[in-house]
Amino acid sequence: RDGGSKFWCSACSRIATYTWLRLRGDESSGCVLVLNTHLDHMSAEARALGARLIVQRVAELEERGPPVGPQCRHLGTIVTGDFNCFQREQDGRCGQVFGAFTGAGFEDACTSFWSKGEQGNVCPFSSFHDFRPSDALAQQGVPPHLEGRGIVHAHIDWILWRGPGLKLKDFKVVTEAPGSAGSPQDRVPPSDHFPVVARFELG
Repeated sequence: RDGGSKFWCSACSRIATYTWLRLRGDESSGCVLVLNTHLDHMSAEARALGARLIVQRVAELEERGPPVGPQCRHLGTIVTGDFNCFQREQDGRCGQVFGAFTGAGFEDACTSFWSKGEQGNVCPFSSFHDFRPSDALAQQGVPPHLEGRGIVHAHIDWILWRGPGLKLKDFKVVTEAPGSAGSPQDRVPPSDHFPVVARFELG
């Protein structure tokens, strides 16, 4: 509704944008609510309260339903973004931001996919590489001292979802820089984050 807002001691104006996606076909085929956000990088309070506000807004949007009307079945909701924090504390406890979403029934695509033992793709421990992707790629998998605490990754870029019409099929961290020549270590990445990609089956 607004063009960004700055509250709770946030360093920057922050925003969340959403859209309803309708599957190809007739209006009764189904709709998915997708929201993307970028939480504050400085204020933990702003991140925690921003997450709660997003959960509240998502619930309102779901209750209102797709703009095309009730004939378009709501299959589920996907929330993506740079959350600027880890999902769990060092001792394995759920962080405030991640807890706001899991408490509302959201699941994390990376955690869910890797918990199935689906390890066919490279998954660096961190999704933020600060334009030093080779350093991030050097750390694959979960450090042993964290693995026993339920910590799967230290990503700050998440794909969360909920809804019976969404089934997670694949998750990947894209570590290649597209359109660049040379070895992966020499390529200039377009961002200081690795892209994260999830594939869902809808129905």
